[in-house]
Amino acid sequence: MAFDALQRQISDLFKDSVFSIPRNQRRYVWNKQNWQEFLEDILNVANKNAKSHFLGSVVLMEDGKKDGLEYYTIIDGQQRVTTIIIMLSSIMKLFHENNMIDDFNGTKKYLRPTNLRNKEVPALESDFHLSISNVINKIIEISSDDNKKSISSFLESIVPYERDKVIKDCFRFFYDEIKEYISQNDDTNEILLDIRNALIEIYFVKITATTEEDSYTIFEILNARGQDLEDHELLKNYIMRHIIPEVNRDMAKTIWDEIEKILGDSIKKFIKHYTTHKFGNPAEKSDSFYRFIQKTQKTKIKKNFSMT
Repeated sequence: MAFDALQRQISDLFKDSVFSIPRNQRRYVWNKQNWQEFLEDILNVANKNAKSHFLGSVVLMEDGKKDGLEYYTIIDGQQRVTTIIIMLSSIMKLFHENNMIDDFNGTKKYLRPTNLRNKEVPALESDFHLSISNVINKIIEISSDDNKKSISSFLESIVPYERDKVIKDCFRFFYDEIKEYISQNDDTNEILLDIRNALIEIYFVKITATTEEDSYTIFEILNARGQDLEDHELLKNYIMRHIIPEVNRDMAKTIWDEIEKILGDSIKKFIKHYTTHKFGNPAEKSDSFYRFIQKTQKTKIKKNFSMT
């Protein structure tokens, strides 16, 4: 089995590359909770509360090179890649509305790269969600008249298919949330740039295979069911990942190990009682205590950013 696995940034992923999502893959299913959590991660980086955000792995199958552009089929990661494309599109619209034309033009290459024949090609196409390429094309070709329309009317014109309502909802979510977010600050343009930069500087592991068999073998290995991590293990990883400066992580790890040594098997009960005492009970019963702590801290980060 031959494949490459390299750490890259989103700006590298979209550089001179075109991606397709085959019809046999599941539909785009991320919802408001997924979008909210992803946005909070990006805002956390934009506010310098975290050095970067790690997206995980994206598994691709090479489809060859044509006119200077690399073509790939997304095997694993379409939910995240699609979300990034739509979020970037919403940022592009806000660039245009705020007359940030240089920044708008500088970002175009990530949504619609130009091949050697000087033809622009949408960076992402889906055999099912046809509106994705519509969104990309319309954003790149947006006019001042488009900005005079309400966001609802604008989206109705670029997402004509009922089955693509989730694409429209996703765009509307990021557009509304980011627009409100930047309006709370004096330096709107600078904050919008920070959010764009945080998005394209996301780190991920790019895994590429040359055959369909190899690509799906990799996908099955990465998604093999294993033993789920406990709340305290997830919490430890979360804390260590966000400690700044990084030199303090070794000391934090030593302290955490001492706590685990003292508590032993009781650490699970400790996390439960600590969370309840410090933050209250999870609002949603489906939430783990780790997820509840994570949400609480991200909300604080978001409020702090809005006041800077």
